[in-house]
Amino acid sequence: MRRLTLTLQLPPWARLTHPVLRTVLQRDQRRHTRGARLLAAITGVLMALGVLYFGIDSYQRDISLGVSGQGESPIFSVLYVFLLLLQLFAQIAALLLASSFLASERRREAWELVKITSHGAELSVWARWAAVMYRLRWILAALWMPRLFFAGTMLHDLTGYRGQQLDLAIAGVTPATSIPAAIGLLAAVILAVLLQPLAAVALNASAGLAIVALTGSGRVYQLARGGALVVQVIAFAVALSAGWLVLNGDPWSLGYETMSMPERWTSLLALAVAGDQGLRFMNLQTVFRAWIDVDFGVLLGAALLALVIIELAVAHELARWAGSRAGRPARG
Repeated sequence: MRRLTLTLQLPPWARLTHPVLRTVLQRDQRRHTRGARLLAAITGVLMALGVLYFGIDSYQRDISLGVSGQGESPIFSVLYVFLLLLQLFAQIAALLLASSFLASERRREAWELVKITSHGAELSVWARWAAVMYRLRWILAALWMPRLFFAGTMLHDLTGYRGQQLDLAIAGVTPATSIPAAIGLLAAVILAVLLQPLAAVALNASAGLAIVALTGSGRVYQLARGGALVVQVIAFAVALSAGWLVLNGDPWSLGYETMSMPERWTSLLALAVAGDQGLRFMNLQTVFRAWIDVDFGVLLGAALLALVIIELAVAHELARWAGSRAGRPARG
């Protein structure tokens, strides 16, 4: 029998050996001197250390920053705000980098030469999308590694109470859920939260490309890009506020008491999609509390995983559409 080997390969335009991607990265590197890059790196590290120190100090003072203080580990409590801000920065950076990459090329006379080659515009757009993901690779790694650690912690905590944690958690949930189904739904939560940062950054990068393809590189482009950033920050703040109210809110508070079950469920889903990208669900007790306190909360993981898959599909289609739009003769 022949030995079958499955090989996962990146598309040609996403490989560092591809001439278009290599050219994009080289041009970006030339635009910033080594001193400027070093200064930016030092500034970023100092800001990160400042946020981490703020998180440690707040934890020592018993001040909750976005967490409930019920069941979260010290590491989770300290890192939550840091990861929250880093995620928002990654999304904003993806949109700005993607749009600036393509806008600068559209202002160059060389763009006409790109357009007249076979699939030149589409290939160029995809290469710029890959360049954004490459530029943000260390930030994505910094977001992903703590999530892997928290996922491992969740699986370890699942063995508590002599392995009866899951049985106790689903005892009073609505709708009634079996153990095998609960295992699958918990796995959906973990998988969705691990994929969410990548999906969010990919979607923002595609949105940046689509904005340039639609508006060009003039004043309308600047307004559209600024408007997209404002909308994202507002959605981020609203989703955080609504989700935190459900997870942290006082049951006797007017805002929480007047929320219907569908509103609570939607608020938690919004928190995981547009707010903290599911970070709060990287704590097992928070997940179980959502399952018990909110009707159909046990289905949040499945809904979130479906939305993450949709985000990735929309990111792909937006980038494909941007390439097609940018290659039109009238848009030169």
